[in-house]
Amino acid sequence: MNESTFTKPCLTRIEAADYLSISVRLLDRLATEGRLPKVKIANKTVFRRIDLERYLEANLSVRTEIDRAR
Repeated sequence: MNESTFTKPCLTRIEAADYLSISVRLLDRLATEGRLPKVKIANKTVFRRIDLERYLEANLSVRTEIDRAR
């Protein structure tokens, strides 16, 4: 991952997938299902870094609760 990825407010599909450590295909599915917000700028789809961070926080919280229940 490029260092500038951490400072850019919007990431491409490839950068966003890399940031989340998931495939582009899964990223697209999450966006299509409405579980991850995307932004269309002209004919380009980008993801706001803040939305990716919120997604990570929400899903880390869920995972932590599952681990505690075991």
